[in-house]
Amino acid sequence: MRRIFNLKEFAVLDDNFTVDLERAKEFCKLLIREKIGLKWQCPGGLKALFTDEELPQLMKLSGVHHVNFGVESAIPEVFEGIGKGGTLKHIAKTIRVFKRNRIKVGGTFLIGLPNSTRSLDKKSISLSMKMNLDNIMWGIVVPYPGTKLFDIIETDSRYRFMEDWRNGLHCGNDIVSIFESDDYSARERMDMYYYANIRTRFYGNVLNMNDSNIKKAKDLLGFVLKYDPLRFFWHMFWILKAMIDGLKNRTVRIGI
Repeated sequence: MRRIFNLKEFAVLDDNFTVDLERAKEFCKLLIREKIGLKWQCPGGLKALFTDEELPQLMKLSGVHHVNFGVESAIPEVFEGIGKGGTLKHIAKTIRVFKRNRIKVGGTFLIGLPNSTRSLDKKSISLSMKMNLDNIMWGIVVPYPGTKLFDIIETDSRYRFMEDWRNGLHCGNDIVSIFESDDYSARERMDMYYYANIRTRFYGNVLNMNDSNIKKAKDLLGFVLKYDPLRFFWHMFWILKAMIDGLKNRTVRIGI
């Protein structure tokens, strides 16, 4: 397969890859034993709760260069309310362990979780930037039928549906907020999503990556001026850097 498709890297798109910790370790050991020689990554959003000291060592030896952890919120009371398990302190420790093994670590976060507010989400954005992460990606909460979140939105008088859940997207340049509350409107939630990704420089989340580079640059300029104008020149530095790096690799992908 490697020779046929000229593979250089692969990704494991499984949020539950490490839930069976021993299985994950055996997978890494198999890659090492077979001398696959391919780089790989886990971009989905692993749970820090299902890791130990040995796992990142094996992952590094087997070719891993990047993983993402699902953090969701950097606010303790919001984090604890979603029933994810573990603690933010444990996630911070896990990040340090993986980085000590020379693996880049990203974090995925959500805007609009239950019990969060506009001010708490903004605080979560600031705190996420202090977690020593290599990249920070923000999505917006979408409640699905059969989940606890969906039941909360349906039954808790603080919340109300604004859209059919089928219209929900966690990320992208055309997201909508499926629900709102009296103190956090749907429009404010969407604006916070755009602000979060601009502020943490995950520009790709607010762009249509199928657009031309000129269109993407124009849209990105507009987002920066709207959501983070005081850091305009700081953003321009990072955008130009991304363009230069892309040209070196014979591709220009603003937002990655």
